[in-house]
Amino acid sequence: MLQFKVGDRVRLSPLAPENSGSIGRIVRVREHDAGALRLQECDIDLGTHSQSCLSMHLQHANEPLRLFCGEVISKWPQLRAKEVQNTGGDLAKLAHLIRDAYGYCERRAEKELDLVIKEFSEKMCLAA
Repeated sequence: MLQFKVGDRVRLSPLAPENSGSIGRIVRVREHDAGALRLQECDIDLGTHSQSCLSMHLQHANEPLRLFCGEVISKWPQLRAKEVQNTGGDLAKLAHLIRDAYGYCERRAEKELDLVIKEFSEKMCLAA
């Protein structure tokens, strides 16, 4: 499945041949089919210049938020993924969702969410 589209905010991976770590927006996508292997070649607007890059050298720039939303959903599976993602990581909105779905009081929802944030931050530090 192809993963990038025009307008996506992306980060060039550390393995990219140039400008690794830079963040930009995809302005054009070309798809290549090499038998069983399907690739995307993306033109990235980096602000000061553009760069063409294969999709294997790109990561979604909002990846930590997506991963955090996954942590929230794994802790509270009754929450719908779309609703969690729509909060954009806003803690007050997440606490509200948790209270509604699980009947927690405000203090408990915030406290449990704080624990998930702490665990997630530790995981991100270990991964870096």
